[in-house]
Order: sequence, then structure tokens, then C-alpha cells
Amino acid sequence: MAKKNKSDPARNVQAGQQIEKIQYALALQNQGQFEMAAFIYKEVIASDKNCVDALYLLGVSYMRLQQFPSAIESLQRAIKLAPNNPYTHFNLGTALCGLQQFSKALASFDSAIALKVDYAEAYCNKANALMDMGMLEQAIENYALANKYAPNLVEPFCHKGMALNTLKKHAEALESLNNAIHLSPNYADAFYHRGNALAELQQFEKAVKSYKQAIAIRPNYGSAKYAMAALTQENLPAIAPSEYVINLFDGYAENFDQHLTQVLEYKTPYELAQQLRLHSAKHDFDALDLGCGTGLCAVAFDGLFKTMDGVDLSSKMVNKAQERGMYRSLVAADIDTYLSKQGLSYDLIICADVLVYIGDLSNVFDGVKRVVKDKGFFSFSVELSVQQGDFVLNPSMRYGHSKQYVQRLVEQYGFKTINAQECQLRKDGEKWITGLVFLLQTS
Repeated sequence: MAKKNKSDPARNVQAGQQIEKIQYALALQNQGQFEMAAFIYKEVIASDKNCVDALYLLGVSYMRLQQFPSAIESLQRAIKLAPNNPYTHFNLGTALCGLQQFSKALASFDSAIALKVDYAEAYCNKANALMDMGMLEQAIENYALANKYAPNLVEPFCHKGMALNTLKKHAEALESLNNAIHLSPNYADAFYHRGNALAELQQFEKAVKSYKQAIAIRPNYGSAKYAMAALTQENLPAIAPSEYVINLFDGYAENFDQHLTQVLEYKTPYELAQQLRLHSAKHDFDALDLGCGTGLCAVAFDGLFKTMDGVDLSSKMVNKAQERGMYRSLVAADIDTYLSKQGLSYDLIICADVLVYIGDLSNVFDGVKRVVKDKGFFSFSVELSVQQGDFVLNPSMRYGHSKQYVQRLVEQYGFKTINAQECQLRKDGEKWITGLVFLLQTS
């Protein structure tokens, strides 16, 4: 008697249809139609919940849509079914980075690398996560490994240069950035960071040329225009570009407190708090911290406020401030927008080491005057400029303001000066930065 054929023709047809659906969805995904591709992958998974290919590709589509929790769920399911695919671990790590879960992301990238030792992209993304964690030396090691296995991969050379610049290793940064430009002559970011390295090496003409090349590639490159203006003193902007401030402080968030307080000996919040203690007996202020950073002002003013709200342009700084548990509310936004939409009023507004990124202070004064209560206080600092004019953009890419300019704004917006004094705000290398700390009150 002949053996019965165990294959199910209907099941084979269904499997073939599923493969066709996946192939069609993948074509859509490659065209950037991620929502439609995700819809089809979900149809496939509804028929076969253990279809690894559909789960993996659905996770990739969700990631491209920046729907990171859904991406993580789908990729984790795929890994449970097929744990030895390095690309699934890599994409899971990338999705975890999207939620700023960097420690978990590192574990995923390590799993990918364990399965594929020459996985250059995994080393690169691992290095990016380490950068976000402030672990710059380890990041540099992983960027080097990425280029060891993929010598023509551009991103690691550029990002390694950025990390080296942050560590003040500008000559090494320049070499890495030159490698990136050699591989990709239209890489605007590489030219910009190359300009930063050259400026730090006092090669100002070459730095300006590099900034100009970045702008030629990307005409709306605000950070490059801002850096070039600081060197040439031409076409000075009234305020630092948002992209510059966000990138600066997002990259600074993990090491901000330690670097500022221990290396730069930063003490501005405490100067402002001491000034208030000397001139007011009140200890239950409703306070607003403009440019709150990681929340150093909340620490310095502790015991002086009943409630404190904070706003900062950098979302990563806001996340750090949130960890202190001292703020009633925290918002990631620019100061002008926040003040223009603010419905609350405050009897204390603090602005420590923030106006160095704003040249024309009239909008700040106007916004503060709108939300400060009668007889309320405005406590702030500026870096002192002794040059002609209201303000100057220094080579440090920070604004300095003249005392006369600030005093003119005080009168124009109806404040009175309770106290104004010079002090040493922080160090820049071995040199102290002289500034002014003001305590104003609405009259």
C-alpha cells in the first residue's frame, strides 16, 4: 500500500501567498511606504503569528515610522523565535536608542556583534549610544572598530571626529574628519565639525573656509553660519540657532553637572541665589527656571521656592532635570515660545548662564515682564562685554553683553535694579569668564 502524501496543497498555497505578501510589503518598505508595508506584515502575522520574517520586517517598518515601542515588541518576538539573526538584534538596539534606553541598546548591539563579529554598522550604532551616554573614549574605540571592518563607512569617521573634538583632541579630530570628507566630499556635517577643530587649533582662515564649504552644501546650515559669524564678526545673528543649542546640550547632558561644576568651577546659580537671599526675606516663591538645564538652579535655590517650573530647549537636559524631582513641571521648548504661551505668573524668574546664547535680549525682557507678578523678581546672568555695541558674539560662540545695554533694557521694560555686580562665572580653560549677575524687581 502506497504511503499517504502528508503535504497539504492548501497549506502550500497559503504559504506561497504569504511569501508573495511579504515580498510586496518589502517592495513598499523600500519605497518608503512604511505604513502600508506594516499593514500587510500585520495581515501576514494574523494568519501566522510565528512568521519570523514578517515580525522582523514589521519591527523595521515601525522603527522607520519612529513607533519605537511597537518596533521593540515586534523585534523581541522575532528574536524569541529566531535568536541567531544579528540584524534583528541590531534593529532592536536601534529602536531602544529611539527611546533613549541606551544600556539595553548596548546589550542588543553586543548580541549582534557576537553573532557577526565584522558587523560595522553595529559597532557604529553602539558608539552612537555610548556618545549619548557620555562615554566618549569607549565610543571612539567602537567607531574605530566600525572603520576597521568597513573602511569606506563615512559616519564613524565623522562621529569619531565629533567625540575627539569634545575631548579637546582637535588634531586627531581633524584627521578623522578629513577621512570622512575624502570618502564623502558633500558631507556638510564633516565640514562643519572640521571647522570647529580648525578653530580650536587657531587655524581661523581654514576654519572659515570649512564652514563656507558646509554652507555651500547645506545653505540653511544655521550652526555653520553661527560659527563662522563668531570668527568673522560678519552677519551676526541676534540669537544662536536652535539646532546649535539643542545639539550642544543634548550631547552635553550626561556629563553636564560634573564638567560644569568640577572642571569649569561653575557657580552662577549659587551667585544668583545668594543675591536673592541678601535682598529678600521671602522663602516661598513661585519660580520659573528659564533654560533650566539639568536643574542646577533648583539645587542652588532650594529653600527659597514653593514651586518651580522649568523650560529648556534640550529634551535631554529636561530629562536630567526631571530626575531631581524638584520641579512642578518641565517643558522642552525655546524661551520665547514658552513665555509667549505661558498662562501662569511667577514672583521669581531665574535665567542662569542662558542669555549667553541670545544676543538681542529685548524679547526675553518682554516675555519676562509679561509673566512676572507685581513686585516679582528677575534673577539672571550675562557674560560681560567691554567692546563697543550692545552685545558681541565671542569666538567661544557665546554672547557677551555690555552693562549699559542691560541697564537700558531694565529701564525700558519697567524694572528696577535691586543689585548688579561683577563676578567670575566659570572657567574657560585656565581663564576665568567675567560676568554680571542682576537681581531686578518690577516697579
